[in-house]
Amino acid sequence: MGGVGLYTRRNPDRVRGVDIAFISYQRLPGHMPKAYFTVAPELIIEIVSPTDRWSDFRQKLEEYFSIGVERVWIIEPEDRVVLVYRSSTESTRLTETDTLRGEGLLDGFIMPVADLFMQE
Repeated sequence: MGGVGLYTRRNPDRVRGVDIAFISYQRLPGHMPKAYFTVAPELIIEIVSPTDRWSDFRQKLEEYFSIGVERVWIIEPEDRVVLVYRSSTESTRLTETDTLRGEGLLDGFIMPVADLFMQE
């Protein structure tokens, strides 16, 4: 399981572990829940590991967008690319020569994709 638990379905419950999530104060006023998130984040970031299967990512994308997630960034360290999803079927592939840009509430966020893969 990832770093954050998120309900993607209730009755029966399904909880997905996500690596990183951004939830604004507009969606989640007050304090953090003690258990899993019931509010859809604006942005979910998933980092692909060697054991991950793309069929699982496709299923997660369907679930994330069905609950109101606005963007999903999938980071592929092995190929050194970022896939930016605006829906479960619409994506942009960014390489190390591209710039990752936030949209919506994250408008103004700018980061060279190459910076994600820098090694010290």
